[in-house]
Amino acid sequence: MSKQSKRQIPAANVGTTTIPWPSIVALFLVLVVNTGLCFSITEFSSAPAVGDEPTGALRETVIGYGGERIFGGHEIEHGEYPFLVSIDKRCAGSIIGPRHILTSAECVNNYYSLEHNWFVIPLIQMEVFIGEHNREVRGDGEQNVTIVDLKIHPKYDRTKGKVNNIALLTTKKEIKYTTNSSTIAGGRGAIGPIELRCDPVPDESRLTVVSWGATSYVDGRPFASQVPMKLAVRHVPNDMCECYMKKERMSVPPPKTLCAAPDTKNQGSICDGDSGAPLILKGPKGYELVGIASLYKKPCGLAQFPAVYTNISDYFTWIIDNRS
Repeated sequence: MSKQSKRQIPAANVGTTTIPWPSIVALFLVLVVNTGLCFSITEFSSAPAVGDEPTGALRETVIGYGGERIFGGHEIEHGEYPFLVSIDKRCAGSIIGPRHILTSAECVNNYYSLEHNWFVIPLIQMEVFIGEHNREVRGDGEQNVTIVDLKIHPKYDRTKGKVNNIALLTTKKEIKYTTNSSTIAGGRGAIGPIELRCDPVPDESRLTVVSWGATSYVDGRPFASQVPMKLAVRHVPNDMCECYMKKERMSVPPPKTLCAAPDTKNQGSICDGDSGAPLILKGPKGYELVGIASLYKKPCGLAQFPAVYTNISDYFTWIIDNRS
């Protein structure tokens, strides 16, 4: 997630004339069918999206073409997300139990060959840090944990849009929590679990993705952040997401995934190094893990293009069965 120059995207002119709701719907459908339009979603309802504060105002979320590249994020506070895990300094994961960490299959598939059913690299070599903040600073509250088991989804396929991009790590010892709340920043070295969401994410939910991924490009190569960044995004309905992908001549999102695009008029996206990053929803009882960072358009952060995440609710049973 990275920042570059900013440019305001002009909002649509909203006059005082009241337009009947059926007319609005009809006009929108004509545009979609005849022009393939899928670059603007305007919310005409005053009801807030899930996770939003009520505003009662007309809001427009532009998630298509135009504008500068800004792959957005803001540095988090130390311990703000106590479930966040750093894996091999190149991807992320989430603590979901005393001995279990959830991440993407892409993040750890170099350790295990699904084709030959054996470990290619000993798990003892995997560097997994909990309570991590600055990856270049040691002795800052982080803890290195040893991984003794790895389960990659047996039908993971990176050649088909990273289908079933999910993996579960088991630690040698139980993780000692320093906080039982995923919503209260526990301070330096805070460690705690996040709940799994078993229900589908409502359309237009406000979400957050957190990780150490690339924040800029240097000589055409992604440059990773040493501290975790967070980016506000909003859930994009599957049919709308598929529309974006087809318009860009990209493969449609694989099954059991969800899409999310930046929640502001600035562009932003997950990027290199964000694989496995948690996509979270703040519910009434705390944060819930709803997705795992999987696919994004390159170069990162193009015009608020949606990114694709493994949908936790579709894999809830697989996760529970494999962590028992």
